[in-house]
Amino acid sequence: MTAALGQAAPRKRILVLAVLSVASALLSNYSFAVLNIGGYPPLPGIWFGLVLAAAGYLWVTRSPFELLVIVLITLAAWLLAYHVAIVVDGSVERLLRPAVSADDETGPWLLRHRDATKFAIDGVAAGFVGSLLTMFGSSVFCRSLRAPAHWARTLLVGSAAGLMLAAVDTKLNGLLLLFIVWQPAVAASIAFGLERRS
Repeated sequence: MTAALGQAAPRKRILVLAVLSVASALLSNYSFAVLNIGGYPPLPGIWFGLVLAAAGYLWVTRSPFELLVIVLITLAAWLLAYHVAIVVDGSVERLLRPAVSADDETGPWLLRHRDATKFAIDGVAAGFVGSLLTMFGSSVFCRSLRAPAHWARTLLVGSAAGLMLAAVDTKLNGLLLLFIVWQPAVAASIAFGLERRS
C-alpha cells in the first residue's frame, strides 16, 4: 500500500493528506487543553506535524532525521502562530476598545461585533505566519515545494483559512472549525506541490 501511495498522482496525494488532516484537526480540537507548556498547547502542532511527516515519508524522504525536522518545524509554526494571535489580539483590542462601547448598537457592524472582528484579524495574521513556517518546514527536503507559486498558494490558503478564528468565542469554543478548515486546506496545498520520489 505504501508503494502504491508513493506513486500517487497529485489528486490522490491531496485526498490522502486531506483525510489525515481531518483526523489531525479532530485530535487537535479534542486534545487542545490536555497539555499546556508555558501557556502554549503544543499538541495541535504535533498532530499536524505528523501528517506532514507522513507526506514526507510517502513522497519525499525516508530519513528519520528529516521526518523529525518536519514535525519540529511544524510544531514551531503552530506555537509561533498561536503567539502571533495573542499579540495581534492585544493590539487590536487596544485599537477597538475606545471606538465603541459593548452596548452601543449604533456603531459600525465591525465594532459592534468586536470579538469576531479581532479574532478574524488575529486569524489572518496567525494563519499567514503558521502557513509560512509550515511551508518552510515542508520545503526544506522537497525541492518542488520551493517554487514561488506553491508558496504563494499555501500562504494565501493559510491566511484565508485563518479567518475561521472568527467563529471562536472568548472561551475558545469553536476551535474545531478553525482546525478542520486550516489543516486540510494547507495540507492540500502542500500535497499539490509535492513531487514523487524518484
